[in-house]
Amino acid sequence: MTTAEEENWKVDCSDEENYGLTYSEMLQQWVPDPETTCNLFESYSEDNTKDCSLFTFNWICPGRKEVKQAEISGDNAGEEQKTEEKSDFDFWDEPKEANKNGAGPRRGKNFQNVQRLCRKNALLSSSIKHLSSSKAADEPYFITTPIFYVNADPHIGHVYTAVIADATARFHHLCGSSPVILSTGTDEHGLKIQQAAAKANQTPINFCNNISQLFRQAIDDSEIKYSDFIRTTDSDHRTVVENFWRTLVETGYIYEGKYEGWYCIADEMFLAEDQTKIIKLPNGQDQRVSIESNRPVEWFSEENYMFKLSKCRNDLNKWLESGPVVEPVKYYNLLKSWLDQEQPDLSVSRPSSRLDWGIPVPGDPSQTIYVWMDALLNYLTVAQRTKASTNKSVWSPVHVIGKDILKFHGIYWPAFLIAAGLQPPKALRVHGHWLVDNDKMSKTLGNVVSPHTCIDLVTATGLRYFLLHEGVPDRDGNFSFVRMVRIVNAELADGMGNLVNRCCGKSLNPLKIRPSVTLDSFHACGPLGIELLGMLERTPDTVHDYYKIMEFYKGIDQLMSLIRATNNLFQSLEPWKLKKEGQIDKFTATMAVSLETVRIVGILLQPIIPSFSQRLLDKLGVPVDERSWQYVSPVLGPSYKSSPNKNYMATVITSSIRSLKVFRKDIIK
Repeated sequence: MTTAEEENWKVDCSDEENYGLTYSEMLQQWVPDPETTCNLFESYSEDNTKDCSLFTFNWICPGRKEVKQAEISGDNAGEEQKTEEKSDFDFWDEPKEANKNGAGPRRGKNFQNVQRLCRKNALLSSSIKHLSSSKAADEPYFITTPIFYVNADPHIGHVYTAVIADATARFHHLCGSSPVILSTGTDEHGLKIQQAAAKANQTPINFCNNISQLFRQAIDDSEIKYSDFIRTTDSDHRTVVENFWRTLVETGYIYEGKYEGWYCIADEMFLAEDQTKIIKLPNGQDQRVSIESNRPVEWFSEENYMFKLSKCRNDLNKWLESGPVVEPVKYYNLLKSWLDQEQPDLSVSRPSSRLDWGIPVPGDPSQTIYVWMDALLNYLTVAQRTKASTNKSVWSPVHVIGKDILKFHGIYWPAFLIAAGLQPPKALRVHGHWLVDNDKMSKTLGNVVSPHTCIDLVTATGLRYFLLHEGVPDRDGNFSFVRMVRIVNAELADGMGNLVNRCCGKSLNPLKIRPSVTLDSFHACGPLGIELLGMLERTPDTVHDYYKIMEFYKGIDQLMSLIRATNNLFQSLEPWKLKKEGQIDKFTATMAVSLETVRIVGILLQPIIPSFSQRLLDKLGVPVDERSWQYVSPVLGPSYKSSPNKNYMATVITSSIRSLKVFRKDIIK
C-alpha cells in the first residue's frame, strides 16, 4: 500500500442524538451487571484487484500488526493505563494454557473444563471497557454487509446489499472528515457447506476458497470499495470466536442443556412448534416446513450448549426503543412483535459427530459452535483488526442486511453483545429481496441472475444504477433485463448523455469553458431559467436527506428530475438559435446553468456510480479536492477553464456516455 492509501478515509458521523441517550446512559441500560460482565477487546491475564477507485480514496485497510494497547484496570473504568509492551494475551492470540484435548466425558466434566479455562484466562478488569468510551469527534463510521454464505455462487441480491453499503460509505466520505470502515466477506462454516463440499467431491476448505473468490470477484467488479474482506476461516477470526465464547461462559450466559425440537438444515436454525407448518407435497405426502422460509424441518433431540436468550429480552427492548435503530419501520415492528413473545433459550452448539466443519467449543471438541454465532462475530474481528492497525475504536457498527436475516441481527446478535458487555449495533438497515420477472429467484426455476451477466450487458455502472434506482428497502424489487437496459439507456445515456452533448458540443462550446454569468443574467432565461436555478440550489439538500437514510432511489429521482428540467430548458430556449441571433446574455445563462447542473449532478452521483462520475468530473476539469459535498452549491462567477491536458468536456467523456447505450436484439424488440 502507498502512504496515501494508508491514510484515513474521513466522514462526519457525530449522530449521538439518533439514540436520544448519552453514551453513559446507554451503558447503564444495556449492561445488566457491570461488576460481572467482561470486555472482549481487553487483554486477558497470563495465565489472540482490480482498480475501481472513484478518485484518490484514502481507505483504511486494517492489517493484523501488533500495536501497543491502552488498557483499563481495577475500578477506574474511565481512566486509561498505557502499557509499554503488547500484553501477554491479545484478543486474537492463542491462550497460553488451554485444554485442547477436551479430555473426559462431554456432559458435566467437560463443561467444568470450559469454566476452568475461562477462569484461567479471566480478564484483567472486572469493569467494562467498551470499544469506544465516548463519542469522539473523529469516531469512525463503521458499516457492514453481512458475510455471504458460500454454499452457492453470488447473485444480484448479494451485490445489491453490498452496493447499498458501499453507496452509504461513499456518501459519508463526501460529507465529513472521520474514517469510514466498510467490511464484507464470506461465511464459510456450517452443515450446508459441509454437505455442498462433499457433493462437489472437494474438501470443505478448497470448496470455500473457490466460492469465496467468486464473491470477492463479484464485489470487486461491482466497484465495491471495502476496507476489509473477512472470511470465517481466517485464523484470527477463530480466536475471536473462542474468546467470545469463553466470555459468555464466564458471565453465566452459556450453560449445558438438552434441546428437542424442529431444526431447519437450510436455515441452520431450531424452530418452535408454532414456527412450523405442514404442507402437502406434489406426491401427496405431508411435509413440515418453516413458516418463515417454507423450507423443510426435521426433528432433533441432542445435548448441546444453550445461550440464555430469555435473560436478554428486557435489554433488547430497551435497545430497540432507544432510537431509530431498525429501519424501515416495518422491520422494527416485526422485531417488536417477536420480542413481545417469550424468547426461549438458544442452542449455540452442535454435536461434532453431526457437524465437524466449524469452530470447536473451547475445551470440548465434541461440540461445534453454532454457525450463526461464529458468523455474526465477524464484525468484532473486523473491529479488532481495525483497532490494531489504526489504534481507533470503531464500535458500534451499522449493518446493512436482507430481511431474511433480521432475527439473527435484530435479536440473537444484540443479545450476544449485551451478554458480553458490549454495545449493540448502532443501526440495522434492512431491505427486501429481488424477484425476477415477478417470480422468486431460485435454482429450481433456473432464474438466478449473475451479477457478471448484468455487468457484461450494461457495465458495473449500469448495474449499480439500476439496483439503487429500483431497490425500495421496505418491499421486494423486481428484476428484469429489459427494464434494466431501458432505464440505463433512458436516464444515463439519453438523459445525462444528451445534456453533456448539448452543452459541450463544438458548435455551442468550441472553447470548452463554462461562461461567467451573474444572477441577473438568469432573468434573461425567463421563468424556466429561474425555476431551474432554484431546483439546482434545493436538490443537494434533498438528496443528502435521502442518501442519509439509504433511500437512494429517491435521491436518484431528484437528480434525474434536475437533468430532465435542464434538457427541457435547452429544448425550449434553443441556445443554438440564441447564439446565431446574438442574444448573448440568454445564451451564456443557458450554458452556465446547464454546465453547473452537470457538475453538481456529477458530484452527487459519486456514491451511486463512482467510476462514471469520476470520468465525468475529470473531463469537466473539476479538481479532485472540489468534489465533496461542500461544493454542490451553484457557482455564479468568473469562468474557468480545465487544465491544459484535460479538455473541458472532451470527446472522450461523450463517447464514454454514449457507450452505455445498449441495444440487444434478443432483449429489446
